[in-house]
Amino acid sequence: MSKQSLRLRLKMTRKLKDLNSREFTEILLTFMVGNTVRAFIAEAREEDEKQIEEQLNYIINLTEELGHNDLIEEFEGVKLPTSALCLEEEKIREEYDDQEFWENLEVRLGQRDFYKSLTTSERKKVNKNLWLPEKVHSYYEKYRKEFEKNGIERLRIIDKEIVK
Repeated sequence: MSKQSLRLRLKMTRKLKDLNSREFTEILLTFMVGNTVRAFIAEAREEDEKQIEEQLNYIINLTEELGHNDLIEEFEGVKLPTSALCLEEEKIREEYDDQEFWENLEVRLGQRDFYKSLTTSERKKVNKNLWLPEKVHSYYEKYRKEFEKNGIERLRIIDKEIVK
């Protein structure tokens, strides 16, 4: 470890030592969520997840060094965040996934309908800009209201060929 990274680590540790248990728990939970997402993406890309696992080990060791042993438990000889923290992490990820699903669906369908509404010349003008015009928000709002009221209940796949 270089002198600079050792100094940085000591500086960070001093600041982390000043956190109370609740504050440190929140930081650990935030790390866990991000670490799980990164591991999921690495797995999907068929990348080596070893570095991500090592980051978790580093945080677990740091947690112990800082005296937050109540946040760590051993499972089959491996130190991990407590099952309560893991359950909280899972709830956060599920809530995020749900919110992200609805927002993505709203945006994708809204943009689809927005682009369908444009003439060829309007489409050329819109494609030159980085941002879509304010008009697109009315399409987003249409789907937001629909999903809040009915979820996916009224969504249907049309079996006939779509005319463009």
